[in-house]
Amino acid sequence: MSEKAVSSAVKQSLSLAELADPLMKELRDKLDGLFASESMERFTHVLCTGCGDSYIAGVAATPAFHTLTDITVEVLPAEDLCYGYDFSALDTAHTLCIGISISGRVACTVAAMETARRHGIFTIGLTENPTSPIAQHVDYILKHNMPERDLAPGVSTYFTSTMALMLLAIRFSQQAGRCTAAQAESLCADIVGFCESYRPLIPSMTEQMEQASEAFATRSRFVTVGCGPDYATAWFARAKVIESIGRPAALYSPADWMDTMAPLKEAGETGVVLFLSENSAEKESCLAAARRSVEAGCPTVLCTDFAAQPLVPGACVVQLPAAGRSWVAPLMQFMPMTLLCGYMQTRLGEVTFRGITQGIWGESTRNRIYADVSRQIEVLSERAGIL
Repeated sequence: MSEKAVSSAVKQSLSLAELADPLMKELRDKLDGLFASESMERFTHVLCTGCGDSYIAGVAATPAFHTLTDITVEVLPAEDLCYGYDFSALDTAHTLCIGISISGRVACTVAAMETARRHGIFTIGLTENPTSPIAQHVDYILKHNMPERDLAPGVSTYFTSTMALMLLAIRFSQQAGRCTAAQAESLCADIVGFCESYRPLIPSMTEQMEQASEAFATRSRFVTVGCGPDYATAWFARAKVIESIGRPAALYSPADWMDTMAPLKEAGETGVVLFLSENSAEKESCLAAARRSVEAGCPTVLCTDFAAQPLVPGACVVQLPAAGRSWVAPLMQFMPMTLLCGYMQTRLGEVTFRGITQGIWGESTRNRIYADVSRQIEVLSERAGIL
């Protein structure tokens, strides 16, 4: 495809390895300033919330907290935190709540942060827009400089949100004395090194995904498969299909996909992408699901970091770099899928976020997503019983 025809999703995917180091430095500087006047030692519990990609970024970063800290971490969709969470059982004085909204305008996330703050919880908004509604409902803003200048299915912003949370886990670890300053530097260097390890694989990966897009673009529905360490990536990948080409997509574990696939009369109409990490306990079931998908006539992509590529005849096996620290893998593991979605979008001539930009959710007074043009923050706060 010509450079002019390449979609924003592809461009952003290919830029991540280059962006990792400068983004790392920027976020670390901002985290240093963020907690200059607020002691991290008081926090024993972290709530992380958001909608869509912002929510799943918290899920992707949770293993970093589990590995590096003793802090209890809960990741909840914004609606659940706003009016479905039992704050009475929480030590709110020692809890930190992080709300992720790149635009800063998502009504549910803004309402969730206001709910948390009214319960006495210290709140941080992770956003690109410091003048947005979320800034009015949190104690501090952690701003990053990764706007998606071209409308794209949340590639660089997801990458940024996930990295910011991983760096926060490192910061907590260092504050608690679980790692030294030198060890924290090493952890950060490992994150950047992992991202940059994708560079030599980009030519083969782009070629594979552009070729795969020819068969995938003709399918009427899609399935992404992953569990355990691969769950967040599979969830994110499912969302990219919907956002980029507007076709239905579902998320399954390997076993559930095999159970679901069996009775399907037209399984071949489904494009299947599976994610399998070396540290996954589901290796055999994932490989079995890949083989069954091929046998059912589904175009099948298997993304894996196994050094010896598993034999799945008929599948497109994408070799991913191995992460020296397994909790870093979700930061880049999605790249084959965002490339595939970008190439499908170009082939189909699709419009990014068609359902939002061209439907009732568009930029108008009928918008129900953005807090500054709807009553959703009031509605959700009323349900939470704080207004």
